[in-house]
Amino acid sequence: MNIFDESIISFFNQFAHSSKYFDETIFVIANNKLFKGGVVVSLIWALWFRKSSNQNSVREHIIITLLISIVAIAVGKTLASLLPFRYRPIHEPNLDFQLPYGILETAESHNGILLSSMPSDHAVLYFALATGLWFVSKKIGVLALVYTTLVIALPRIYLGLHYPSDIIVGSIIGILIALGANALLKDHKLIKEILDFSKNKPEFFYALFFLFSYQIADLFTDSYSLVKSNIKFLISLSS
Repeated sequence: MNIFDESIISFFNQFAHSSKYFDETIFVIANNKLFKGGVVVSLIWALWFRKSSNQNSVREHIIITLLISIVAIAVGKTLASLLPFRYRPIHEPNLDFQLPYGILETAESHNGILLSSMPSDHAVLYFALATGLWFVSKKIGVLALVYTTLVIALPRIYLGLHYPSDIIVGSIIGILIALGANALLKDHKLIKEILDFSKNKPEFFYALFFLFSYQIADLFTDSYSLVKSNIKFLISLSS
């Protein structure tokens, strides 16, 4: 662990376990999907239906933002599995971390297996979405970036779920994905076809829009579990 992470974690951790109400409030904010994806998704829907003189351009950027969410969460989870394993602060044996109220030592584990800390898939996804919104509205984009930092990222540091560098690396990856996608896909044939589909078949488009929004708010947890189950099934058939 580097001195940068250690100093910031130690600073936040000095306040942990001092107030049950404060710790549990932070815990609720960090784990409640309405506070995380629900707010970001609401901004996406609001911008989609906002009347403007360049509505087609706005909606193209929103479609790109929705598509990059798949790339962002896939990149985040892939890197977490490929990069050298890194203990989270709550699991780090060499860090005298005081658990805040509400957090268990088994947090961020799956079937008893600890999940790697680097990078933060929350940061990759939500900073990518916030950057995508910046292309639609500079003010709302900045608001989304500030909200993502204060409401999504910082609570995860305070609770010991991530180091600051996990968040920073994740945010850089997410921002770069959003910048690259908007540069490459704006005016792309695929984006225009999806936009035409939204106009010609709104009953199908908005049903898919809703399901996609739900998965963003859920951090693609259900989709990820479904994909993993299918992969395991295919592997069992081939073995």
